[in-house]
Amino acid sequence: MKRIFFAIFAALLGFTGVSAQVEFKDIEFTADSPASVELGMGINYFTFTAPEDGAVEFHVGWTSTMVYITDEAGTEDTKVLLAKDADENGYIYRMTVEAGRKYYVSTSIVIDPLTMTVGYASEVDAIKLSANYDDGDVFNMIGSNLEITIDRQVSIDRTLVVLPDGSEEDVPADCINAIFVTQYYYTIMLRDLMDYLIDGGKIAVGDKFTIRLEGIADANNPDVVYGEDGTFSITLELGEMPATLLGIDPADGSTIYTYYPEGGEDGFFVFTFSEPLNEDKTGVDVLFSWGDKEAGSYEEYHPDFTIEGSTVTVDIRGIRIPEEVEGSRGMNGNTLVSLAITGLTTADGGGVETNYPSSGSSGILAFYSVVKQEITFIYDFDPQSGNTSLDGYDEIMIWLSEPILYDGVTITWFDARGGQHSRTFTPEQVPFEYDDYEEGYVGYVPLNTISYNTRPVTVTVDNAYLMNGDAVTITGTFNTIPTGIDGVKAEGGAPSTVKVYSLDGRFVREAAPAEALSGLQKGVYIVNGRKLMVK
Repeated sequence: MKRIFFAIFAALLGFTGVSAQVEFKDIEFTADSPASVELGMGINYFTFTAPEDGAVEFHVGWTSTMVYITDEAGTEDTKVLLAKDADENGYIYRMTVEAGRKYYVSTSIVIDPLTMTVGYASEVDAIKLSANYDDGDVFNMIGSNLEITIDRQVSIDRTLVVLPDGSEEDVPADCINAIFVTQYYYTIMLRDLMDYLIDGGKIAVGDKFTIRLEGIADANNPDVVYGEDGTFSITLELGEMPATLLGIDPADGSTIYTYYPEGGEDGFFVFTFSEPLNEDKTGVDVLFSWGDKEAGSYEEYHPDFTIEGSTVTVDIRGIRIPEEVEGSRGMNGNTLVSLAITGLTTADGGGVETNYPSSGSSGILAFYSVVKQEITFIYDFDPQSGNTSLDGYDEIMIWLSEPILYDGVTITWFDARGGQHSRTFTPEQVPFEYDDYEEGYVGYVPLNTISYNTRPVTVTVDNAYLMNGDAVTITGTFNTIPTGIDGVKAEGGAPSTVKVYSLDGRFVREAAPAEALSGLQKGVYIVNGRKLMVK
């Protein structure tokens, strides 16, 4: 309960940007006599006046408590995390002070009360530094950046690259990333740096180069430097150049539809590379995902893919993507999907360079927003569904304004004794193909294999879906009254008007039924919800 209370308390302060009124506790200590400070639950504030120059240490033991320097109001935006170190007794936060100056210090939220010791450092330990590469290692453009980890916050005067010809130049600032958390992480973005040097003709495959940091010193005590002279250097070799991504279709950052039906022509993502790829899919993974794990809206798929030559083709057909997903704060947002490919190699065993080097991923990444494809769908029959006789027809034509996916077409009828029968035609037997004359997709259901007499006949397209994933119902009933309907007639025979629209929904005219199509250009029109054709 304590942990929940203080977490909520801290969150409220953080969200509102308002600091509660704080009271600082005075502490006194000397170089020879440290002070013991009791820290209660919550954020603790204290102040002291430095009796002499030097480095003051705050010992918090093996707890998660952090120590900050702040201002006299204790406002959040003035907090600066102190340099952190450790000894056999726990964590130590350290700051450099000037004699006679007053300092204001605060802690992070304390969960369990503890005693903190505050006093002058008798001596400062040597700076400890490590790197993720060793001298002589090969960097091949798909490897990790140069990560230098230092045990405390430091200042660095200069970061240089020594080129193969012996010349030196500063590493560009955008190739350096430094952050202090509980240690100081200093990262040289080697991929970016090599791209810069290669473009300038300053380095080639097989050349050696050196990264050198000069003036590494304790940020709180500049007299403490790394090693003998504050210098760290490491020499690496530039390995073979990897294959690079030339393009993605559809392009990274573009918008895709929420659904591409199985069997459709769309729904493929094509990645093209600069070199032929290893076509063995073992070890290659494709991840298609969206949503937030914390909110429970995260979904992932591993779609089918092919590798041929220098291209990778990913098939996402049949995957339904929501237009919106719930975020971690309970709010819905537009869906952003990611497509990641990992494990690719070239045909000769080389690597494949990531297209997002700053992401920390070694794979190929693409991101897309989504939108649902809006489709206006109309269907009709010839003869028209309703009180229409099938007398004289040997087939029923089904007309569609848009292509569909479906399992088949079923016709149901009754024989002379009233027995019900049905027959299902496969999509191959009743295909829907685009007809220029009819200006739509047309399929024909044969009637010559059934004996329906004058009883009702029903035609249904089974399990039909539009290309955006929406299910549609396509059904018609015939032969309920054995008379034909040759045109548009007013209901009950009374004079009336009807509205005429084009297939794209454009209003054409309003006229009496007998004149609805008179004088119109050849084409298909919607009259009172029915498709009629001017030939």
